[in-house]
Formats: sequence, structure tokens, C-alpha cells
Amino acid sequence: MKTTGAQKLLACALALPLCDVTPLAGAEIRGAVAQTSHGRIFAPSTDGSVPVSLALLPLDGQRVPKRGPQTSVVAIEDNRMQPVFLTVQRGDRIEFVNRAPVLHEIFSVTSGNRTAARLGKRGDGSGDRARFVLPHAGRVDFLCRIHPREHVRVDVVDTPHIRILHTAGEFDFPALPPGRWRLRVASPLAETQWHRVAAVISPPPLSLNADFASQRRIGAGIPVEFDVEGLYQTHPDRSARP
Repeated sequence: MKTTGAQKLLACALALPLCDVTPLAGAEIRGAVAQTSHGRIFAPSTDGSVPVSLALLPLDGQRVPKRGPQTSVVAIEDNRMQPVFLTVQRGDRIEFVNRAPVLHEIFSVTSGNRTAARLGKRGDGSGDRARFVLPHAGRVDFLCRIHPREHVRVDVVDTPHIRILHTAGEFDFPALPPGRWRLRVASPLAETQWHRVAAVISPPPLSLNADFASQRRIGAGIPVEFDVEGLYQTHPDRSARP
């Protein structure tokens, strides 16, 4: 029997399976991040790129989409790791690729994500790369035992809602379940911030600051929260290496 328009509307009102309507547009969280130093607008003086990551985690039990593990590549060249800062989902992989004609020994002493690998010289086939899985949320710092200026920070978060801004700029998390969320804002040159935000339809934009005040830097301008040279003291065989 053919369903009339009136019957379909009645079914919708009664929440019957016959109802077939287009869902309302999803809620969103959007805004912009400004990079500041001691409260003043900050302009990077090197390559103009200071990464900022944003990660969104639910506060009201909202479901987040599931996805399979993804792989981020870190290249080693000219005694540097690039990129110098990443934010990935728990369970993702990091692959180091040696593009230099020298050996590297990658390691991490971060609790829960401790790893180590020796990378052969560029062109050594599969020996010039190594892949690690990051099964735990938290911060992971990778370094090289041979070259102390090589360093990459990887923030591991328990959400697929991640945005990376390579300079200050706008961000948008569309099609979200409505409700309260926690927004994590992180940068290698600023303290990590947490904000409580709400996902609604057509929200006003957020205005956030990543302040680079009072940060120590090493190598290519990457700040650390520990003594890097102290890490090498736990590896007595380093003195015997080139």
C-alpha cells in the first residue's frame, strides 16, 4: 500500500520506523588561535612555521568516530628531525626515515612508550627506517643517541578529533554531537592548555592564545621540560660512538 504524505508525517510524530527525515545539521566548535609572546603577537623569526595542535575530547559521553591506525612520517636529514612536533591518536604509528648518509640511533625514555631502534644509512633498504606503535596517551620525546640536536615531540591523545595549525589561524570541528567538550591546545613553544567548550549549531568563534613566554629551547628552537644531556648519561655506551 502506498504511503501518503499525511501518513508519513503521522509516523514521524509517533517516532515509528516509517519515519524517514534528514537529520539536523551537526553541532560544531570553531575559532582561531593567535600566537603571542608575553601577551604580544608573536611572529616566528625562522621559517615562519610554529605548529599548534588542537585535540577535542568529549565531556558528556559523546561518541567519537572510530578509525584505523594511521602512520605519520618523521624524516631525519641534516641532523634534524622533521616535523619537530606531532599530535596523533592513541594506537597510531610513527615511522622514522633516515635521509642522511650517517647512522642514527633513535630512542625514547617516555614511560609507557619506551622504544629504541638503529637506522642504517640512506639507501640501505628497509634498514634506513623504523616504525613504532604508540599505544598509550601522553607525551613522547624521541631523540638520537648519536646526534643530540635531533628531537621530535609527539603528543598522543585519545581522540580522532585533531587539527594541526602550522601557523596561527582558524580551526573548525564540524558535525559533532552537541554537548560539552574538552579542547586541548598544545605547541612545542607554549604551555599546554585545556578549555571547556560547547558544541552547538552555528556557534560564535572561540578566540585562543598560544603564549610562548618563558620557554627554554634547544637545537632547532624546540623547548624541553627536562635536561636532554642528562638523558644520555643513562647510556654509557654513547662515549664509544662517533
